[in-house]
Order: sequence, then structure tokens, then C-alpha cells
Amino acid sequence: MNNNMKLLIMFVLVIGVFYMYTFIGNKNASSQISGDSLSSAEITDSTEINTIKESPIDKISTLIPEESFAAIDTANIVFENSRFRGTISSISGGISSIILSDLPALKDSLLELIPSKSILLGIIMSSKENIDCRNLNFTVQYEGDINPLRSDRDSLIMVYSDKNIYIKRIYIFTKDSYFIQHRIETNLTPDKIIYTADNGINSTEINEKDDLTFFSVNAYSNENLIRTKHKQAKDGYTMSGNYQWMGLQTKYFFIGLEGKGDSYTAFGLDEGRIGAQFIFDDSNIMIYAGPIDYQILSAYDNGMDKIVNFGWSWISPISRIILIFISWLYNYIPNYGFVIVIFATLFILLFSPLTFKSYTSMRKMQMIQPELKELQKKYKKDPEKLNAETMKLYKKYNVNPFTGCLPMFIQMPIFFALYQILRTTIALRGAPFIFWIIDLSAKDPYYILPIVTGISMFFSQRLTATDNQQKMLTYTLPIIMTVFFLNFPSGVVLYWLTYNILSLGQQYLIKRNISNETKRKEIEQND
Repeated sequence: MNNNMKLLIMFVLVIGVFYMYTFIGNKNASSQISGDSLSSAEITDSTEINTIKESPIDKISTLIPEESFAAIDTANIVFENSRFRGTISSISGGISSIILSDLPALKDSLLELIPSKSILLGIIMSSKENIDCRNLNFTVQYEGDINPLRSDRDSLIMVYSDKNIYIKRIYIFTKDSYFIQHRIETNLTPDKIIYTADNGINSTEINEKDDLTFFSVNAYSNENLIRTKHKQAKDGYTMSGNYQWMGLQTKYFFIGLEGKGDSYTAFGLDEGRIGAQFIFDDSNIMIYAGPIDYQILSAYDNGMDKIVNFGWSWISPISRIILIFISWLYNYIPNYGFVIVIFATLFILLFSPLTFKSYTSMRKMQMIQPELKELQKKYKKDPEKLNAETMKLYKKYNVNPFTGCLPMFIQMPIFFALYQILRTTIALRGAPFIFWIIDLSAKDPYYILPIVTGISMFFSQRLTATDNQQKMLTYTLPIIMTVFFLNFPSGVVLYWLTYNILSLGQQYLIKRNISNETKRKEIEQND
């Protein structure tokens, strides 16, 4: 198999896998359950998951007079630690703002997770008749030193009280933590408490279309992660089970509630966003509001690290190793662009012996093409004889026709794993390289990297092309790949460009080495 055919096969594989990753995987309408390799039936049994078509939203009735819902003396109490800054609204006592302060804002001036004029974690007391508390006016009973938080821990206590109802909401903030502890005390006896996120979570990225493909409602039970996407939740979708936590995900961020989860209802919002209501069996929860960062989430040991998308199960272990390695490299080289270049270089060096063997085999195959054609002409009516003579020819020149494909099939899983990491890891979000590349997670704004990559592929093709058919690919394949890379994250294109340039050098050295070896053998035969 010649080098151009190898590249063509590689191109088809890349297109196919990337298409499934980008368009099918992220837009899958079904709930996606990841974890141990279990069948759907086994997972359903182990997590006691049942699908309910009717949403708790439709069942809500109120025992509170409509007049008391008037928003009187609305106030916002500010809290802040080293991770985020936010506000608690007097209306419902829910959270009206969470701004992540330790990460860059790319789309707007602030990295706000909660949509404008929205309340996260309004509450509904669920019993025989549900009591909707989302428009009740709470007052501050105690406000600790939380703006900013000066001690290791401090709290905010808000109370609603009338002649029939008493509700206390307690928020406890911790220094240097993305978690907020929350507790409810009430004279009511609810069977369950519903926490609302009726307007969902903000899209925070410049490429909003790409960001929205990752929006989902997540729930975790028995080491299995369940994702519900917008299309499935469009008309309302409820899942019940014993959940350790539930929450809302974007491409890079997650707001989650950890506690004794009973069920959730997801529903579609405008522009592909998704809202939800989360039902818990008790009044104590932990609220996470922060990045989908594997290093951070894995430290909590509660299964939230499964939110990180490492790709398909057979790629996932490779993705984890690559993420750990590039994170380690970044400790010594604090520029992810140079980390990618070094990774590509090390990758080339690691596979150099195999690559050398592959290219050598391909060059030898090209050299014996005239003899192969003669055999095909001579034994065209005798397939068995042709096969035997062909094998003799391969043995004579020590050629294995399958060796040329081996490096490609070994390297492809690593490349797909790297693609997954570079596309979704928050470490590359807003990470600059040099000059015009200010965000390695976004496409090259001037398309310089894709064009240079296409040029490098053109020269690589020219170096190996030997006939007219191959020369045609010299012009078509680089153009196709350039168009293909135009909207890729610049970090992925940078890796491919570095790999291409180094491979070009490898090909040149191997070609020169084979030519010298051929000349030496010819001199020996003449002597």
C-alpha cells in the first residue's frame, strides 16, 4: 500500500470519527449512560430508573394566596470567595448570580453562569399538595462576613415567615471552594423538596453553537452518569432514581446539587438551552458551581469527574494519560501551544522506528512495482501462480505490504484521544500560543494554521508521489484537509501541522537513506 493510499484511508477514518464525535455524539437525543460496561437493562435495574412522561411542573398547586407573591423590597445579598462572586435574592432566597472570578471571561465582560433576571434554586415543598415558594419574600436573619469571605467558613441565613409558614434557608460558604452548603429548616413537613433551575444555565463561549451541543442535565447513580440532551427534554422529560448528585452542564462548566436525589425533570428552552427541576428527599444539599476540570472534580471523590468527556470507552484510558502528561508538561512549560508542539515531537520520536520501517517498506513497494506489473501480466490467467510468485518477490526484497498501514492504525487512537482532550479540556479554554493564536480551543481566526498545514501536506505528497494517480492526490488531498481543518480548534491544527512538518523531515531522510542503500547495492553487484 503506497503512502498516498495510506493517507487517503487515514483521511476517511478521520472524517468518519470526527463526524460522529462532533455531530452525532454531542447531539444524541437519547439519555447517555456512561460507566461500567453494562447493558441498558442492567443499568436500569441497578439504578432503579423509570421514565415518567408527566412532569412535576404540571402538578404544582399552591396553598399560599396569590397576593403574597408580590415582589416587595427586592434585595440581593452579595457573597464572594477566591473562586466566585454571586448574589442571593430576597425573592425565593435563591441564587441570582454566580460569576466565576478565577477563570477568564471570553464572551462577555464577566463569566456569569446564571442567565439575566433568573433565580437558581427556587424551592417547591412537595407533599400531597405542592407549596411553591419561588415568589416568597425572604428577609436576612444573619449575614456573616461573606463579602468577601474573610474566615475559613461563614454563613447567610434568610427567613420567610407568616402565620402559617416558616422557612429558613441557610447558606454556608467556604474559603477557596467551588461548593456552597445549603440547608432548609421549616415548620412544614414536605415529603420532598424541589429545587428549580427554570431558566437553565448561561452559554459562556464565543462559539455559542458549539457550546450548546454540550448542554445537558446530568445525574449520577451507582457509578453511572446519565445525560439528558435538549432534543429529548424539549417537551419535558423526567427520570427517577437514587441519585448522588444532579445538575446542569455546558461545554466547560457545571452547576450541580449533591444530596439524596430522587428524580429530575428536564425541559427544553430557547436556542437549545435546557432547564430543570431537581427533587431531593431531604433538606441538605451541597451546591457545586465551577469548571469541568478533571483535576478539580476527581479530588472530590463523588463521581463528578465522570462529567469530563474523554471520548468512547476504548479511547478514554488513552485520553486520561494524555491529559495527565500534558498537564505535567505545563508545570515546566507554561504555554499549552509549546506543550502541544513538544508532545507532537515526542510522539514522532516514539514511533520513529515503526515509522522508518513503514516508509522503508512503502518505498521498496514502489521500487518493485515494475516487476509486480510484469508478474501480473505474465500470470493473469493463473491466480494461484501469480500469488506464489508475488510472495517470492516480496521475500526476495524483504517487503511486507501490510507494514505500511501499521503505524497509522497504532497512531489513530492516540490522535483521536488527543483531539478529544484538545477540544474539551478547560485548560485550553482561552489559552494563548503566540502572535494571533489567543485561544487554542477556538479556530484560527485568520485560517493561517490550516493553510500552512495544507501546504506542508502538499510537499509531503510531492516527496512520495511516483505516478500520475498519486500526483493527482498531491493536489486534491491537501485542499480537502485544509477545508476540513478550517473550523477545528487551533490546538488540534497546531498538533497536526507540527506532526506533518516533522514527518516531512522523516520522509526525506528515509528516502535519502534508501537511495544511498540502493546505490551501494548496485556498486556491489557491479563489482
